[in-house]
Amino acid sequence: MHITEIENDQRTSNRTVQSGQRIRKYRRVLSSDLVGDLVDGQKIIGGIVENISPGGFEITNLPKSFAAEKHIYTTVLSGGGKHYKILARPRWRKKKGEYHIDMGFKILDAPWQWLELTLPKQL
Repeated sequence: MHITEIENDQRTSNRTVQSGQRIRKYRRVLSSDLVGDLVDGQKIIGGIVENISPGGFEITNLPKSFAAEKHIYTTVLSGGGKHYKILARPRWRKKKGEYHIDMGFKILDAPWQWLELTLPKQL
């Protein structure tokens, strides 16, 4: 799994908090090789995981038809030969082009391996 903290610092350092946005508890880190599958019990929707943190993640390129009507989703985030089964709730959505959306999720339950991946390493 390759996460680029330097690129993340450069991209997020210029962002400002706009009306309606909250300051995050954990800093999001860009993810270069994670994909995500959302399961609602009837179908599986796939997308690309853009950034991650211990408390949330963003999935991009979801189909515009995905309404996120269910309150909690079982999500499998995969990359680098590892799979993380996570329970998550949609928090926001943003239109991306004519056919896709980006969506942010709050993590409700995740395995300890997810925390090892996302929490900063102490030297």
